Amino acid sequence: MKLKMLTALFLTAVIITSCNKEKEEPHRIFVDLPSFMEAKKPQSQFFTINAESGGTITGDAGTVITFPAKAFKNSDGMNISGNVQIELKEIFDNTSMIFSGVFPVSGGKILNSGGEYYINVMQSGEALLIKENKHYSLTLPAQAVDPGMIFYKGAELDGSINWTAVSSTIDSANVYDLFTYNSLDNSYSILTDSIGWCNCDAFPELPTLNVSIEISGVDGTDLTNTVAFAVLDDENAAFDFYQYAAVDENTVRIFSNSVPATKMHLVVVSVVNESLYFEILEIDPDADAEYEISLSAGTEAALDAAILALP
Repeated sequence: MKLKMLTALFLTAVIITSCNKEKEEPHRIFVDLPSFMEAKKPQSQFFTINAESGGTITGDAGTVITFPAKAFKNSDGMNISGNVQIELKEIFDNTSMIFSGVFPVSGGKILNSGGEYYINVMQSGEALLIKENKHYSLTLPAQAVDPGMIFYKGAELDGSINWTAVSSTIDSANVYDLFTYNSLDNSYSILTDSIGWCNCDAFPELPTLNVSIEISGVDGTDLTNTVAFAVLDDENAAFDFYQYAAVDENTVRIFSNSVPATKMHLVVVSVVNESLYFEILEIDPDADAEYEISLSAGTEAALDAAILALP
C-alpha cells in the first residue's frame, strides 16, 4: 500500500511538474521570419542612478560600469541632477550576435570581439551626454583574448552597425579609450566617455574568399523568409550573409565575396507558414566553394541549444 501510494504521489508530482513546465515554456508561434527575429532580440537592461552622486551598475552577463559624480549634461550643456536611467545591452556570444544583428564587422572585415555593449543615459525621455573631462569605468568579462584588442565605436550604416577604431588619449593621470586585459579575472577594463554602441575588438587578419550556399528542403522557401549567418570557430565572431538570389520557388542561393578563410558553422533559419526550419553546417571554406543546405523542421529550443553548442 505504501509503495502504491508513493508511486501515485510520484506520478501526481510528475504530472503537476509537467503542467507547470508547459505553463512556463509555452510553444511560441511566429507568423513570419521578421517576427521570429524580433522576438529573439536580446533585451535591454535598465538601471537608475543619482546623477549628482554617480553609481555602479552590473549587467546580467557581468559588465560592471561606474559613473562618477556629476557626469551628465543635456544637449544644451546644462548640468543634470536627480535620477537618470541607464540602458545597457550586452552582446557577448553567438546567440546575442545573431539575434541582435550587431556583428563585429568593420568595413566589411570580420573582427574578433572581446565583447560588444550598448549604453544610453536618459532623463525624462531625453538622451543625455557625458560631460567633458568626465569618464566612466567599465569592466567586461573577456569573450576573446587577443593582444591586439582596441576600442571601437559603432554607428549605423545601411541598417547595420559598422565599427570604427577609436584612438586612445592620455593625460597626467590616466589613459582613455584603451582596453586593458586583466588575467586574474579574465576581463577587459577601460576608461571612456563614449555612449551608444561600443566594442572591444581585434582584427584576426584572415584572407577572404568567394563562397555560395544553396538552401532548399522546404516548400515555400524564398528571399523573404530565410536568413543565413556564419559563426567562426576560432574567433568570437559571427556575421550575416546579405547577398541573396532566388534559384526557383523553393530554393535560395546566398553568396559573399568576403567570407574569412577559417573554420566556421553556417546557421540557416527559415519561417514558412508559421513553422520554424533550420540547419547548421560545419565548413572549412575553399575559394569559390559551393555548399548545399537542406532545411529541417525544428523547435525554437532546439535552435537555441544548437547555437549555444557552437564553438
